[in-house]
Amino acid sequence: MKNSFYFAHDNNACNDEKLLALRSRFKWEGMGLFWALLESMSRNDGYVNKGLIGGLSLSYGVTEKLLTEILLFCTQIKLLKKSSHGFYSKRMLEQLKVRKILSESGKKAMRNRWGDKGVNNQKIRGLVTGKE
Repeated sequence: MKNSFYFAHDNNACNDEKLLALRSRFKWEGMGLFWALLESMSRNDGYVNKGLIGGLSLSYGVTEKLLTEILLFCTQIKLLKKSSHGFYSKRMLEQLKVRKILSESGKKAMRNRWGDKGVNNQKIRGLVTGKE
């Protein structure tokens, strides 16, 4: 899971009014699919493209119709938004932006510390492996 990233969510999310509305209509399956959709968004630049719903439904083990209903309901209750790029979460887009800033900052710090040597330099590999 090379590109596995953390994204924050509130520890009382299951009591959020919007998520309660989702659970009231789709039970816990709706809640689980909502979090699965957020995970997909985090891996796909923050969006679930409408053209990918069939593949996602297959991977989640649900019908395309159910997944589409959940996505549309989530936009209706303002958990998600919809644009020409697909369905998205404003909060997820913000978290992805922060992740990118932190990543670029880390890369800059590495360049400042190691210069042109980079991670392929023998000395740096030695520090990582313990064999200088």
